[in-house]
Amino acid sequence: MERQADLEDVQSYVDIKRAAAGLYRDLGMSFEVDEERAARDWSEHVQRSSAWVWEEDGRVAAYLVLRRLSESMHIDQVTVHPDFAGRRIGAKLIEVANDQALLLGEKQLSLTTFETVPWNAPYYVRLGFTTVPGQQLSPEMSRILDEESKNSPAGWKRVVMTRRAG
Repeated sequence: MERQADLEDVQSYVDIKRAAAGLYRDLGMSFEVDEERAARDWSEHVQRSSAWVWEEDGRVAAYLVLRRLSESMHIDQVTVHPDFAGRRIGAKLIEVANDQALLLGEKQLSLTTFETVPWNAPYYVRLGFTTVPGQQLSPEMSRILDEESKNSPAGWKRVVMTRRAG
């Protein structure tokens, strides 16, 4: 069940990030989780009321972080702990994002993701998202994609994807 996140969820956030990073390492990507930075980030998300968690089997199994852009409700992060994979928790959190978009009058969901990682772009296609060609990106989305691409492992292309809210 989803709920608005709170500061007490910070360790779950760090644990989920760390566990998910292990999946990327299996593909040859390297992501380190800086616990202090993660705690600061989580505090900001909670203060902005932009984070949700999903509880399953008595523990936090996943989290969602949103932000409102000029043309969409943007999914900054949606991450499910690998122990809870295959339960459609990610899809349920995408629907939380959809509900928030509709609540705020947004017509579109957006996100950035790795193009070829199986649980990234191919997964979002199954949830109704489509890739936006680079030449069609708004300046705002181009900046987000550029920043994330700079901080991504070499050779792993990131893309912007969108879906109509509703």
